[in-house]
Amino acid sequence: MPRQLSNALKFVGIGFLIGGLGGAGWYLVQIRGRGGLAETVTPTRLFEQVLSHVQDYGVDSLGETEIFRRAAEGLVRELDDEYAALIPAGASIDGPSDAGGVGLMLFVRGERAVVQHVLPGSPAERAGLWAGDQIISVGEAAPTGVGREAVRQTLDGAPGSSVEIEVRRPGVRDALRFSLQRQAARDHYLSERIDLDRGITYLSIGLVGPGLPQALRRILRDLPRSTRGLILDLRGATGGTLEEAVQIADLFLDEGAPIVTVRGRGETVRHLHAEQGQVRPDLPITLLVDGATADAAEALAGALQDDDRALILGSPTFGRGSSQGDYPLGDRWTVRISTARWETPLGRRIEPDAARVPSDSADERPSFTTGGGRSVFGGGGIVPDSLVDAPELSPSMQALYRILGPAIPDFVTATHEMGRRLATRPITPHFRATDDDLTSLMRLLVEKQLRVPPNVFEAAREDLRELLGRETVFDRLGLAGVVRRMVTTDDGTRMAVELLHRVRTPRELVLGR
Repeated sequence: MPRQLSNALKFVGIGFLIGGLGGAGWYLVQIRGRGGLAETVTPTRLFEQVLSHVQDYGVDSLGETEIFRRAAEGLVRELDDEYAALIPAGASIDGPSDAGGVGLMLFVRGERAVVQHVLPGSPAERAGLWAGDQIISVGEAAPTGVGREAVRQTLDGAPGSSVEIEVRRPGVRDALRFSLQRQAARDHYLSERIDLDRGITYLSIGLVGPGLPQALRRILRDLPRSTRGLILDLRGATGGTLEEAVQIADLFLDEGAPIVTVRGRGETVRHLHAEQGQVRPDLPITLLVDGATADAAEALAGALQDDDRALILGSPTFGRGSSQGDYPLGDRWTVRISTARWETPLGRRIEPDAARVPSDSADERPSFTTGGGRSVFGGGGIVPDSLVDAPELSPSMQALYRILGPAIPDFVTATHEMGRRLATRPITPHFRATDDDLTSLMRLLVEKQLRVPPNVFEAAREDLRELLGRETVFDRLGLAGVVRRMVTTDDGTRMAVELLHRVRTPRELVLGR
């Protein structure tokens, strides 16, 4: 091992073991010696003694190089920093992305990669993967304990090839295994412009990436003057750098308007502002957010909310807004750590205090006042102006999925097949499956040896009717058809449309005057 790298790892390893042994910190530690007298030991001396005893007496002792490597990895892992990583040479150090083109956005919970969001219309969504699924294996590899980067690298492959992924799903006893066909990974997932009734335009963002600001600018410029309002759906939107957050916010704010404050260590502070001026200042805007909205999307939502430019609907966002730095350690390793946190123009920190879990209740959060006199709330994440409950799986569908267990992927495949059969008839976005259609679904499940007790199927009848309706509309009309259906079936979309139909100006939408 090069001397420079060995010294670097030794320094990091000392820091980890000091920090991990009873919270010694930078205080002196009292250790009682053989004679019963307390001996004052500095943290450095404490580490040296522990290392010496492990090497001399540990039955499974490791070599010094391996001890320091594990200590360095442990220090990075123990930080309250999701992005922190000790990365070997040649490994990917990119931020969140569509791993392998399958449509999965991942984050780390403990030592397991977890699905944060499934991109609309992606192979993962069509296969039936859900947010919250914990990844057990990808292909023949079992990346347990090595986090998001290892999963992403294993998912990568040639477009058109297939990959098997195994997950644990909360509430389902057995592991689930899905087969996904890779497609070309995209820099960003922006839905086509979908024009709803009476001049309302809907756009959905799944992945914030390098090409998104330019794509949004083109769409905004092409909107007809008759457009009455814009719905920007950021539910599940994640990824993105600070620069991309600023470029997107610049499309919706006046020149010179504050967008984000970057607060680093000590007195290091940067204030970033809009430079070009907004494209459509006449356009009322609603933003839809949820608990999976993260990163650049949160900076965007916070900037527009603080400026009284848009009305935010949904549930509090994830609470992840920070900048990272990559620091080479010799020629074999790079350490990545967060170097600054993002704040909204009013000073609301997007990432919550690590020692305090943010509450959804506004009563337990600090309050800030916008220029228009509205109250907005801090404490981590972005709290919407109007809270809209995220849709939850009904008890009857939970019971159905519990009975299906490891056969859930086969059930998803069966609903896709049934949707394709039904899509041969004339279809509108508000298509409703009939009782005969549900009977045909039950027969198909029996043919595929998916045994669902009649009473369980009957209890879930209306949920299955809606599921078949969505599958059929998606097969025949695509994402645009599903969105038009959401105007009546999704509370957030419905509320956004109703609000935009009532107003004429952005000020009227946000301030009520």
